[in-house]
Amino acid sequence: MQFNDRFVSAEQNFWEEFPQFTKLSIFKTLYTKDQSKNKNKTSKVMWYIALGSDLDSMFYNLVGDEKEETLNDMVNLDVANYLEQSKFTLEELTERFLFYTDTKLMAGIRALESKFEERVAFIQSVPYTIEGQRIFDPETETYTTVSKGTAKQLDDMFANTTKIQAEIKKQRDMLSNSADVASAGGAEMSFAERGLK
Repeated sequence: MQFNDRFVSAEQNFWEEFPQFTKLSIFKTLYTKDQSKNKNKTSKVMWYIALGSDLDSMFYNLVGDEKEETLNDMVNLDVANYLEQSKFTLEELTERFLFYTDTKLMAGIRALESKFEERVAFIQSVPYTIEGQRIFDPETETYTTVSKGTAKQLDDMFANTTKIQAEIKKQRDMLSNSADVASAGGAEMSFAERGLK
């Protein structure tokens, strides 16, 4: 995407940089209902979404409160608080933003990375055990014997993790290469990219 590259400061007006968004249903409503000078508040909401969603943004991999606080600081607006006064949620706006801006390749990368994060969290939550291992439960002060261990399955999952990482890298490289040739007509463009200046 080109949003990260175009951001200079929170005072830069998103709607002027990307006027095609003022024509897209949900964003059109957001834009028209904004009573702030130069539609400044909703411009900041859009920068928040764009910077947090752009696969090339330094903010893309941040999560939770860290991501929210960092992006709020970047745009000088508590976006979630501002949106409480509107009929839209941040999740809803972000989902629609991605619908309009992601190519199939971008959406695939997001899905792959999301599943990879799930996989890592799952692996971290499963303890290593082996068949016949005795495990002490401090709450009941008893021992239980493991009938089927997890060590082999976890080892297999770890071995396959590098394959998944390689696939993510391959997909990101394809995206990078497609961005390099997009002007030559060799890459699929998202709806929003077709309208970029």
